[in-house]
Amino acid sequence: WLSPCAGAKAFSMRAWARDGAGAAWWNYQDAQVAAMRLLLSTQMDLAALGILEQPEDPERRTWLIIDELGAIGRIAALEDYLTRARKAGGCAVLGLQSIDQLMRLYGQHSAYAILTCCVSQLVLAIGDPNTADYLSRGLGEQQVSRISRAAGRADHGAQQTQSRQISVERVVLPSELDPSQLPPLCGFLKLGAGHHLPIAPVHLQRREWPTVAPAYVAAPLQPVPPPAAPLATDFPEPPT
Repeated sequence: WLSPCAGAKAFSMRAWARDGAGAAWWNYQDAQVAAMRLLLSTQMDLAALGILEQPEDPERRTWLIIDELGAIGRIAALEDYLTRARKAGGCAVLGLQSIDQLMRLYGQHSAYAILTCCVSQLVLAIGDPNTADYLSRGLGEQQVSRISRAAGRADHGAQQTQSRQISVERVVLPSELDPSQLPPLCGFLKLGAGHHLPIAPVHLQRREWPTVAPAYVAAPLQPVPPPAAPLATDFPEPPT
């Protein structure tokens, strides 16, 4: 945290994006989300704009990692960042629980534009049917060949027939993404263009990292001193 007396030049999101030194964290407690939603989305908006302002550099990598995207408010520059920041080295990892939540914030067209930019996806268990159906369609389709055989009798003896049926089916059905079917830390990984790898089931391993710093440090609050003189808006005491 910064002291309230640090001054306007103590820290700048755009300067951080320009210099690319270290990591900037937006940490908060769950009870503070409603009060800090506008502040969080504004700071992330400034970070995205700062990365977009950088010159083209194929070697630079600046990551914008946002979990619970639908809970922190609308980031005005997010769509532009996802579509145009690649040439400036901008990358993003977005965590989302519901498609409907994203559409309420950004509208249908912008929400689909944001989702389209996420070409690599890790799909875990989804409780919302609409989100499960959308992600199931996004994981793609496959051709399935089935051979059926039948046996019967004809005038000249036994007869066997064989037929082949080819159908197009989804690689992963929406029902397979239901939490009752998909265990925790299990899901499906889809990589973007250039990897040439099929969609694969994955099982993540939980790792416990040593605590090197507190997850959240509250800034010390100083009491506000009373004004030295009555404010101009103060009303005089009523006569007794």
